[in-house]
Amino acid sequence: MSMAAAAATPLVASAPVRWLLAIATGVATFVAFPGWNWHPLVWVCQVPLLVACAGLGTGAAFRLGLLAGFVTNFGGFHWITYMLGEFGHLPAPVSWAILALQALTQGLTSAVGAGLWRFLARRGAHEGVAAWLALWAGEAAVPMIFPWFLGNAASPQLPVIQIADLGGVHLVSAVLYAANAWLALVLIRLLRREAFPWRMGLAVLTAVAATVGYGQLRITQIDAQSATAERLKLGLVEGNVGIWEKEARHLSPRERILTLRHNLLKHQQMTAQLQAQGAELVVWPESSYIPFGPVPVLHSQADALLAGAGGALLQLEDGKLRPLALDRLGLPRDVGMLSALSWPRGDVWRALDGGKRVLTVTPAGTEITPLPEGVVGVAVLQPPPDWRGNLPTGLVIGQHGEQFLLPLPPLDAAGATATPPPPSPLQRVTPARALPAVDLTAAAVNGEGAVVGCGRDGALVFFGELGARPLK
Repeated sequence: MSMAAAAATPLVASAPVRWLLAIATGVATFVAFPGWNWHPLVWVCQVPLLVACAGLGTGAAFRLGLLAGFVTNFGGFHWITYMLGEFGHLPAPVSWAILALQALTQGLTSAVGAGLWRFLARRGAHEGVAAWLALWAGEAAVPMIFPWFLGNAASPQLPVIQIADLGGVHLVSAVLYAANAWLALVLIRLLRREAFPWRMGLAVLTAVAATVGYGQLRITQIDAQSATAERLKLGLVEGNVGIWEKEARHLSPRERILTLRHNLLKHQQMTAQLQAQGAELVVWPESSYIPFGPVPVLHSQADALLAGAGGALLQLEDGKLRPLALDRLGLPRDVGMLSALSWPRGDVWRALDGGKRVLTVTPAGTEITPLPEGVVGVAVLQPPPDWRGNLPTGLVIGQHGEQFLLPLPPLDAAGATATPPPPSPLQRVTPARALPAVDLTAAAVNGEGAVVGCGRDGALVFFGELGARPLK
């Protein structure tokens, strides 16, 4: 029988045996990876599939490759079911169905490789070289949700994987696929009683020897550099936080703040433990810090806000105090003494920072409005409980009775605070008459919208439409 005729004749006549060989490739592949750690199998794991596909057409080889790829990914990614159940809170049937779908789609890597091999071989390409290039191309060309490469399984074989310096993990895979293709060709030729593939064997053995030689050289060089390099003690932190809890978007605003704060504190506590053990650099996972972004800010009249030095902020709710996470509310890092807290609208609260800046906190972020030079703010006003009017603007009162209009952030059509524009400048209100010579310590708005200020000596000052006057 000519070589062309042999290439078109199935080497394994029994279909069930071919299926078993494809399954054997799938099992041998995933147990070669970490977790199972039978990494020497990486040199021979593709041989059963290639033997099973020898002599088949493109379609039949594609189907066998898909079976092998499905088994590889189903066994290699079995942990996905635990992850989806533990962190995604999905029921077991759904988790296993997702695993099966993922295994089927990623199994296309082996399917494309096996089908392409038979396509090339039936058109006269060298069977061994075509098998090597086809399997390699299938791995490199097919996109995967969870990318893996045959070269990853050789990670414990340090001299072998050093060539990743030159071409990444794909170059490591190329050497492994070449070894698998040649060994499969040896077995195929023996079963067909054909000539031994010496030429390809010499090329493959030379490539493997060069790979190992380069690896040993690089290991020696790196070890020498490491012996004289400065030391850095590295720590790795990853808290046990579920998928839904990472961003907590399904929770209420209050629960979301508490959950994200808890997640952050968990990583900070673990970091502190590593620092106590001498860690100089601690690495967190990319999803460990989720900024709050727009945080709904809503306070009822039954609640109260308490502020203190260093930006400390507490909320009194149902007779209990709880801290508010300032870093999650978009407040600046240099917040000082907060005072004159008010909420002029249900979704907005304001405070004075050291009497020099007005902080307007909304669901869309924090606006910072500086007071003019020489002005010390004492009050940011809100309507009283019996107020029935409309306050399109807010009032800021200075220590010497200065009055400034500061517009509130606009609402969108749905009644929520829109993305704030650049902070509006303060508009100074000039009273009709000269102000009394009194320094104010606080101010409020009465039921008619007039401002009443309190002096340091207890004197009251009324700011109405006719200007300012002392109250008897």
